Amino acid sequence: MGTSRVITEFKEFTSFLQTLWGILAGVSVLFPLSNALIKIIPLGEWPDEGALKYFSPEQVTVVTMLICLFVMFHIFCKRRLLKAEWEMSQKEFKGISFEKRMQQNSVISFFLGILALLVYFSITHMDFHSLFGWTSDDPIFVFVDILFLIFYSAFFGLVTRAFVLLGMTEYLSEQIETQ
Repeated sequence: MGTSRVITEFKEFTSFLQTLWGILAGVSVLFPLSNALIKIIPLGEWPDEGALKYFSPEQVTVVTMLICLFVMFHIFCKRRLLKAEWEMSQKEFKGISFEKRMQQNSVISFFLGILALLVYFSITHMDFHSLFGWTSDDPIFVFVDILFLIFYSAFFGLVTRAFVLLGMTEYLSEQIETQ
């Protein structure tokens, strides 16, 4: 990839981030880090501060931020395909518009993220020791930590996806209007 191509990609990315939803998408990547500072969602080590036994909160935060970054860059890299689909849907209007579908996908992602958070909360409040008779040093807790990681990162990843889709909708709408 040539230098001019990299500069063009960077300009397009900063243009995307300058939209209102693009700003929220960029900030949503940092949500897991802010949770480490503010501690709204319980993420600590068992038994004192949370439910994690083998993974540290820092490890979970880093993995979650990487997932959020991947979601944002993945959707941004698909922008040309999304734009082509958008333009095609405008030519062959059949039913719901592509813009509305992206907005609906955003809403679905947001509510799936909330559902993942509710599952995470319910798992963190389960007493696995008395429920299943596990001892505190039982290796099965590795799988419990993996469940925590999945639902914790699913929440942040899906909320990031929701914001990125809304940002992409706004960005593509401006791109198509300027053509």
